Amino acid sequence: TLELSQKSNLPNSFVTASIESLHAPTGGGVELPCDVTPALPDDRMGLVIWYKQGHESPIYTLDTREGVTSHWADATLGVRATFRSDTRPAVLVLTKLRPEDSGQYRCRVDFIKSPTKNTRLNLTVLIPPERLIVLNHEGNEIRGGVLGPYDEGTEVNLTCIAVGGKDIYIFDFNL
Repeated sequence: TLELSQKSNLPNSFVTASIESLHAPTGGGVELPCDVTPALPDDRMGLVIWYKQGHESPIYTLDTREGVTSHWADATLGVRATFRSDTRPAVLVLTKLRPEDSGQYRCRVDFIKSPTKNTRLNLTVLIPPERLIVLNHEGNEIRGGVLGPYDEGTEVNLTCIAVGGKDIYIFDFNL
């Protein structure tokens, strides 16, 4: 988590904002949180706008200003995106994730009376390896998922090689 601080004119006071990092697998789904709680108790959200770094225009909007709720998503998200304001925090749900969905997102909430709120986060869409190769202590590939036989108590050394993919995966084996 990256923490940014900006000094105000008041001594010893800070305004802080943190950037949350989320990870989700390619083809999976993720919930991007957005703070829609107004500062004033008798207020409500009017407009929610989602931006993605690198896009000039919004990627998703939810408009409740006229009393009727309208949703809009750009062509890259389409039906893969829905906004849920019935949870706290509210979330933009993205499904069928693609590698190009990775990036920095910002949720801007305009209220009827309260000041605007912004929530920022980073999403990393994990790209799994295309193939895993397991080698025994002699460097021979283990095929068919069968290893051994080994006597109980024998030390077993394996090497796992991930081919393709983009992200780091850690595998633990208890033999």
